[in-house]
Amino acid sequence: MTAVRTIRVLALVVVLAAVALVAGCAKPLPLARLVSGGQFASSPANAFCFDLNTTKTACRTTDALPGRLTVKAGAPVGIEVPGELSGVPWLVRVVAATGTGKTQAQTTPPQLGASYLSLTPDFGDNQALLLEVIGLSAAGNQTVVVSRWSFLLIRS
Repeated sequence: MTAVRTIRVLALVVVLAAVALVAGCAKPLPLARLVSGGQFASSPANAFCFDLNTTKTACRTTDALPGRLTVKAGAPVGIEVPGELSGVPWLVRVVAATGTGKTQAQTTPPQLGASYLSLTPDFGDNQALLLEVIGLSAAGNQTVVVSRWSFLLIRS
């Protein structure tokens, strides 16, 4: 009876180890980082295609909350993207709510071959802005999003 129990326990341990091994093999999502006035924030990608030349395979999305960074009005924000994006164009979009409840976006020109960008967001009358870092890729004759990070900029 104890031999059967020992075999069952060993079988359970092997199964649990295999499940842990498979779960541990998932690639971590790359981080984007922001810096302003000595404050830092990092966030994993909300969406990321590990093969940046296609959106058909190896893409993951998460429900990660946006990174948060406190920024003084008029202060520059440095944005660092993972090295994986150096071969594809990426841009930054800053979204603000207007007084009429609509949104207004500022978008940088696409960056290619760079992993760092500095910009000074215009808070206007807003206390917070949404900053998105977006990686792009060409798929046929369309430009598609292959990565996205979100940050909330809080005016200090």
